[in-house]
Amino acid sequence: MKRVMLFSLLVLFAFTAYSYPPPDSCLKIYDIPEDSTFSNPENVRVDSCKESSTYREFYGKNFFIAKFSYNIIPRIGLFPEDTIIEYSISDIDTIYTQAIADFQALETEFGTFRFRDTRPNLSDTTTLIKRNLFINFNDYVNIDTAIKRIMLFDCIESIDFRGWFEVISGVETEELYNNLKYNSYAQTLMVTNKLIDRINYLQVYNLNGTEVMEFRINQNNQIIDLGSLDRGLYIIRFNDSVEKIIIQ
Repeated sequence: MKRVMLFSLLVLFAFTAYSYPPPDSCLKIYDIPEDSTFSNPENVRVDSCKESSTYREFYGKNFFIAKFSYNIIPRIGLFPEDTIIEYSISDIDTIYTQAIADFQALETEFGTFRFRDTRPNLSDTTTLIKRNLFINFNDYVNIDTAIKRIMLFDCIESIDFRGWFEVISGVETEELYNNLKYNSYAQTLMVTNKLIDRINYLQVYNLNGTEVMEFRINQNNQIIDLGSLDRGLYIIRFNDSVEKIIIQ
């Protein structure tokens, strides 16, 4: 009985250690080979191990942009727009004890990070105004988990990740030019149907070429809800128009 219990505990420990965070070997740079319309400038990675609890989830390091409810790190003076100004937890004004405690806990959970000025050329000399700062981690962190964690801080008004992929539109025809407009925040697609006099369909495909959605477009400026799709890159086809979009 003792041997069985010991084996079970070892299995449980191994699974826990493997489930979060995943080994570095599981994190692959998200890429689409031979596709000139897609780029991943910040080398966002994806968990590629099916055994992992974060399988297919995204990992990033830089450009988590935080909007603070108050200015925790006042800056005196103006600097050129391209100036890199970074701060650590020790630079937080000591009157903000809760903010210091929250970010110390964040560092314990996710590793070392730095704050970075988003716009050093703008005046930012008082603790009374709101402040935007990038949060850049030294190591890759789970994007969703980090955002949810930081959003719980009292000093944070909003938090987002700005290091996502860049996608350039693919094939279009002159007749249907610019007829698809994607709202990444609301996860909706507005379809401008210029050929309303005939039956039109819009298809959504994943990267495996499998159709995951189909809609009949029977009105102009029709809104399509894509909120049920998992994160990733999808191909949108509407008549002769083909677009790539990122569900974040």
